[in-house]
Amino acid sequence: MVKPQWLVAALPLLIHVAAVQDLLWVPTVLVLGVLCWGVVEAFLKRRSSVGLALLAALVSGVLLVIAQGFGALAFAFPSLIAATLFLVFARTLLPGRTPLVTCFARAIEGRLPPEVEAYTRTVTVAWCWFFLFVVVESALLAAFAPVAVWSFVVNLLNYGLALGLFAAEYHVRVARFPGRPHRGFLGFLRQLASLGHGVLANEGTR
Repeated sequence: MVKPQWLVAALPLLIHVAAVQDLLWVPTVLVLGVLCWGVVEAFLKRRSSVGLALLAALVSGVLLVIAQGFGALAFAFPSLIAATLFLVFARTLLPGRTPLVTCFARAIEGRLPPEVEAYTRTVTVAWCWFFLFVVVESALLAAFAPVAVWSFVVNLLNYGLALGLFAAEYHVRVARFPGRPHRGFLGFLRQLASLGHGVLANEGTR
């Protein structure tokens, strides 16, 4: 049985293929299905705030499909993902909260020296700018670019840019803090993947 997590990871490629083939109803149905799964899982795990947010997204998606057709949700999906990630990162920069990248760094390394804390805050800000750029870029391409161009950029190229930003940040960090423990870029990605749910569940708290 295909796990919903794999469907989430495959959605950008599926949306791109469907957009090129003019079959946007396929990824739309998958997006709504993944949102349904997310709502059920969140409430079963007693994560009510996450469940309510996903439920709101699900209802909004259904209303968008009813009002504008199947293609509307597929076009909106990349911008919605980027906007959600922007809010996840940006809210941790508010007074009294801990920047999200700082939370990840603490979970991996424990107590951080002040200069590393400042650096991780800067990285959190950088990710906010990246996601904000993707929101604006995706909306402009959806409005003015050919479907094939829009789809290639938002469903493939942007994810390559995100991976490149991960790699660039890792190498900058290694060069700036050579005395800190580093396990290689792939090891770093594995650590992030293993920590993700736990850190996000408690993000932004001191």
